[in-house]
Amino acid sequence: MKSENSTQQKRSPILLAVSLVLLLLAAGLLLYPYLRTTQQMTANQKAALIVEKNATPKKSASEKRRQQAINQYNQLVVQQQQANQIGGTNASRDRLALVKKFQPQLHHPLGFVTVPAIKMSSMPFYYGDDDWALTHGAGLLPWTSIPNGRRGTLAEITGHTGMSQVFFDNIRYLKKGDLIYVTAFDQEFAYKVTGRVVLDPNQPSSIRTSYAQKNQDQIALMTCTPRFINNRRLVIYARRTKLKQAKHRPVQIRSQWTPESIMALLSIIPLLAIIVILWLWWRNRRKDRDQDE
Repeated sequence: MKSENSTQQKRSPILLAVSLVLLLLAAGLLLYPYLRTTQQMTANQKAALIVEKNATPKKSASEKRRQQAINQYNQLVVQQQQANQIGGTNASRDRLALVKKFQPQLHHPLGFVTVPAIKMSSMPFYYGDDDWALTHGAGLLPWTSIPNGRRGTLAEITGHTGMSQVFFDNIRYLKKGDLIYVTAFDQEFAYKVTGRVVLDPNQPSSIRTSYAQKNQDQIALMTCTPRFINNRRLVIYARRTKLKQAKHRPVQIRSQWTPESIMALLSIIPLLAIIVILWLWWRNRRKDRDQDE
């Protein structure tokens, strides 16, 4: 009897340690999306302060020069798209030379994206789609337009999917008619979702889906799909609409019940199981003590 009790006593610390580790892991998985969301919101606030600090007065000479440089950039983008010359060192160099005229600091955001239907608020987007831009927010594909409220433009903004980018991942739930707001260089524009497409990025023709269309003022939001495989690209298209009318439209939340929220609820089950294990361990230990006495 004593040998059995001693064996149980030796196993008890191991069982306790394993349970605590599982408890911490489960809690971490449960809290990560919310911690990541809080971190992203803090980063968004810092980016907003940078934009506010660098804002130029409207109708000033510097603002006019900036808008002229943006128009030149968008015209260059269309020319390169029509000639199928968006790739290569020379094309990238020419675009970057114009970008630096209106955005000398590439680590400062070009603007912000707000999508009320999925509770995305003031997501900063930067020039380019490199790791730095996508880690700090979203990125503007460097062969697409800068949003400036003019026709013949298409600004495509991309962001990571999955746990690393909780907000941008939810664009998959958007439906036709949902609104997207883009603020760029002190100007706010509203866009209405018109459709979606799933692309194979290995197909050379897929890049044409990000080309500007004549007489259209559009944006596109892009992320990887399907989850955890990420070998395709989901693109949500939206066309510009009147800002005042958009502000008065009711918002229907699309991301209230998502795989993320369901997984968060399901993660409570292992937490409860661990609590039961710990309770059983405590009860057995108490019985052993009573028997020893």
